[in-house]
Amino acid sequence: PQGTHFYELLIAQPKLRFFELLQALSSCSPSVDELINALPPLSARYYSIASSPLSTPGKISIAFSVVKFTAPAILFPESKNVLRKERQLFGVCTNWLQDTNLKHVPLFLKRSEAFSLPVEPEKPLLMIGPGTGVAPFMGFLQHRAMQLNATSQSNLL
Repeated sequence: PQGTHFYELLIAQPKLRFFELLQALSSCSPSVDELINALPPLSARYYSIASSPLSTPGKISIAFSVVKFTAPAILFPESKNVLRKERQLFGVCTNWLQDTNLKHVPLFLKRSEAFSLPVEPEKPLLMIGPGTGVAPFMGFLQHRAMQLNATSQSNLL
């Protein structure tokens, strides 16, 4: 569709923020209500549990990478003005998790029935991460170790 190329080039690729877009389009002056209604709600962030309920009953651990990257400077073609200098961008949730001093973090659980350990602890495992990262495998290995310790067996590498 028409305009897709310019949207990608001027807004999506440089990670243009909402207020920067308003700055660039100075003739656009929406009310505060219109701005609030135009902003999408912050979506839920999903993290895999990286611990076993056998080793830490009532508690969970998560593993995450803190999101930080550099966004390039933006030059708006019509005005030839530098809209924004190069800047650091930070992920909303991972930076909050890293910087928070809270001992308890609000959460909700989304169970995955298709991604679980076999019930029999003696069954060997071949773990391949389908985009999950290492967190569920950390929890699986911890869980398997607790199961095997309870039966005095060991097949962990």
